[in-house]
Amino acid sequence: MSFPCLSIILIVTSTFSFTIRAKEEVNQERLSSKYREGAHLVYDCQDLHYVCASDENSKKCAFLLKESLVRRQSLPDCMPIEDFSSFKECSAKQQYLIDHPIKGGVCRHFYQLELEKIYFEN
Repeated sequence: MSFPCLSIILIVTSTFSFTIRAKEEVNQERLSSKYREGAHLVYDCQDLHYVCASDENSKKCAFLLKESLVRRQSLPDCMPIEDFSSFKECSAKQQYLIDHPIKGGVCRHFYQLELEKIYFEN
C-alpha cells in the first residue's frame, strides 16, 4: 500500500480548509481595532460593551478567561458569552442583553459563573 496518495489528500484537504478560513476572515467586517464581526457573543470588560465577534476573537477571550481563572486574577479583558450559528442570531441576543442589564456587572456575573463551574466540578 502506498502512502503518497494519502499525503496528497491531506495536503489538498488542509489547503482547502485554510482557503475557506481565509475567505471567511476576509468577508468579516472589522468592527473596531479589537474585533471582527462574527457569530460569537463577547463582552468587552475594558470598554464595557457586547460585541458579536469572530471565532478568533472568541477563542482569544476564552483563553484570557482560562488564564485569569487558573491564576485567580482579576477579570479578563473580555468574556466569551455564547456562540451562535449566525451573526443575526448573535445580534438578537446582544440586543436582548443590552435591554436587560445584569446587575453587578456583566464581567463579574459571568466570571462568577465560571468559578462556580470549576468549584462544582471538583
